[in-house]
Amino acid sequence: MTTLLVKDYLTPDVAKLDETTSLSQAIELLQGTRVIALPVVNGQNELIGFVSEQDLIKPLLEGSYYCDGAVKVGDIMQTELVTVTPAMNIFDIAQNMNSQRPKSYPVVEGGKFVGMLYRVDVLSALNKHYQSCQLA
Repeated sequence: MTTLLVKDYLTPDVAKLDETTSLSQAIELLQGTRVIALPVVNGQNELIGFVSEQDLIKPLLEGSYYCDGAVKVGDIMQTELVTVTPAMNIFDIAQNMNSQRPKSYPVVEGGKFVGMLYRVDVLSALNKHYQSCQLA
Protein backbone atom coordinates (compact mmCIF):
# COMPACT_ATOMS: atom_id res chain seq x y z
CA MET A 1 0.00 0.00 0.00
CA THR A 2 1.15 3.52 -0.73
CA THR A 3 2.23 5.64 2.20
CA LEU A 4 0.74 9.10 2.33
CA LEU A 5 2.56 11.21 4.90
CA VAL A 6 1.30 14.22 6.80
CA LYS A 7 4.37 16.25 5.78
CA ASP A 8 3.28 16.07 2.15
CA TYR A 9 -0.25 17.37 2.79
CA LEU A 10 -0.15 19.64 5.83
CA THR A 11 -0.90 23.34 5.60
CA PRO A 12 2.37 24.95 6.75
CA ASP A 13 1.64 28.67 6.63
CA VAL A 14 -1.16 28.92 9.14
CA ALA A 15 -2.03 32.05 11.08
CA LYS A 16 -1.25 31.57 14.76
CA LEU A 17 -2.86 32.95 17.87
CA ASP A 18 -1.35 33.69 21.25
CA GLU A 19 -2.99 33.69 24.67
CA THR A 20 -3.58 37.45 24.59
CA THR A 21 -5.44 37.49 21.26
CA SER A 22 -8.95 38.84 21.80
CA LEU A 23 -12.07 36.86 20.98
CA SER A 24 -12.95 39.24 18.16
CA GLN A 25 -9.45 39.10 16.67
CA ALA A 26 -9.53 35.28 16.74
CA ILE A 27 -12.89 35.22 14.96
CA GLU A 28 -11.74 37.71 12.34
CA LEU A 29 -8.58 35.69 11.73
CA LEU A 30 -10.54 32.45 11.35
CA GLN A 31 -12.95 34.12 8.94
CA GLY A 32 -10.18 35.84 7.01
CA THR A 33 -8.17 32.68 6.52
CA ARG A 34 -11.26 30.52 5.89
CA VAL A 35 -10.19 27.74 8.23
CA ILE A 36 -12.08 26.03 11.06
CA ALA A 37 -9.36 26.10 13.71
CA LEU A 38 -6.10 27.80 14.60
CA PRO A 39 -3.18 26.93 16.86
CA VAL A 40 -2.18 28.91 19.93
CA VAL A 41 1.59 29.13 20.31
CA ASN A 42 3.99 30.75 22.75
CA GLY A 43 7.00 32.91 21.89
CA GLN A 44 9.10 29.83 21.14
CA ASN A 45 6.55 28.53 18.58
CA GLU A 46 5.54 25.73 20.95
CA LEU A 47 1.93 24.62 20.72
CA ILE A 48 0.11 25.52 23.94
CA GLY A 49 -3.49 25.41 22.77
CA PHE A 50 -5.98 25.23 20.00
CA VAL A 51 -9.11 27.21 19.13
CA SER A 52 -11.86 26.04 16.79
CA GLU A 53 -14.99 27.73 15.54
CA GLN A 54 -16.92 25.59 18.02
CA ASP A 55 -14.84 26.93 20.93
CA LEU A 56 -15.75 30.50 20.00
CA ILE A 57 -19.54 30.15 19.88
CA LYS A 58 -20.30 29.98 23.62
CA PRO A 59 -18.15 32.94 24.74
CA LEU A 60 -19.33 34.99 21.77
CA LEU A 61 -22.96 34.15 22.53
CA GLU A 62 -22.58 35.02 26.20
CA GLY A 63 -20.60 38.18 25.48
CA SER A 64 -23.11 39.29 22.87
CA TYR A 65 -26.11 38.58 25.09
CA TYR A 66 -24.75 40.33 28.18
CA CYS A 67 -22.64 42.90 26.28
CA ASP A 68 -19.71 42.31 28.57
CA GLY A 69 -16.36 40.73 28.78
CA ALA A 70 -12.96 41.03 27.27
CA VAL A 71 -12.41 37.37 26.48
CA LYS A 72 -8.93 36.33 25.44
CA VAL A 73 -7.89 33.20 23.58
CA GLY A 74 -6.09 32.00 26.71
CA ASP A 75 -9.46 31.90 28.50
CA ILE A 76 -11.14 29.59 26.00
CA MET A 77 -8.45 27.60 24.19
CA GLN A 78 -8.37 23.82 24.33
CA THR A 79 -5.28 22.58 26.13
CA GLU A 80 -5.86 18.84 25.89
CA LEU A 81 -4.44 18.54 22.43
CA VAL A 82 -4.50 15.79 19.86
CA THR A 83 -1.51 16.37 17.62
CA VAL A 84 0.13 14.56 14.73
CA THR A 85 3.69 14.49 13.42
CA PRO A 86 4.89 15.04 9.86
CA ALA A 87 5.89 11.36 9.59
CA MET A 88 2.44 9.98 10.40
CA ASN A 89 0.40 8.17 7.77
CA ILE A 90 -2.66 9.96 6.34
CA PHE A 91 -4.59 6.66 6.23
CA ASP A 92 -4.26 6.31 10.02
CA ILE A 93 -5.40 9.88 10.58
CA ALA A 94 -8.34 9.41 8.20
CA GLN A 95 -9.40 6.40 10.28
CA ASN A 96 -9.34 8.59 13.39
CA MET A 97 -11.32 11.33 11.67
CA ASN A 98 -13.87 8.76 10.62
CA SER A 99 -14.51 7.63 14.20
CA GLN A 100 -13.66 10.69 16.34
CA ARG A 101 -14.47 14.38 16.48
CA PRO A 102 -11.23 16.15 15.51
CA LYS A 103 -11.61 17.79 12.12
CA SER A 104 -8.16 19.28 12.20
CA TYR A 105 -4.89 18.46 13.87
CA PRO A 106 -1.92 20.63 14.83
CA VAL A 107 1.29 19.17 13.42
CA VAL A 108 4.19 19.22 15.86
CA GLU A 109 7.81 18.17 15.36
CA GLY A 110 10.52 18.41 17.99
CA GLY A 111 8.15 20.29 20.29
CA LYS A 112 7.56 23.03 17.70
CA PHE A 113 4.43 23.80 15.73
CA VAL A 114 5.00 23.18 11.99
CA GLY A 115 1.52 23.35 10.47
CA MET A 116 -2.06 22.15 10.50
CA LEU A 117 -3.63 19.11 8.95
CA TYR A 118 -7.22 19.98 8.12
CA ARG A 119 -9.90 17.57 6.99
CA VAL A 120 -9.69 19.09 3.52
CA ASP A 121 -5.97 18.17 3.42
CA VAL A 122 -6.82 14.57 4.30
CA LEU A 123 -9.55 14.51 1.65
CA SER A 124 -7.09 15.84 -0.91
CA ALA A 125 -4.52 13.14 -0.09
CA LEU A 126 -7.08 10.34 -0.16
CA ASN A 127 -8.64 11.59 -3.39
CA LYS A 128 -5.26 11.82 -5.10
CA HIS A 129 -4.53 8.23 -4.10
CA TYR A 130 -8.06 7.13 -5.07
CA GLN A 131 -7.65 8.65 -8.54
CA SER A 132 -4.31 6.89 -9.00
CA CYS A 133 -6.03 3.59 -8.14
CA GLN A 134 -8.60 4.23 -10.86
CA LEU A 135 -5.85 4.57 -13.47
CA ALA A 136 -4.19 1.29 -12.52
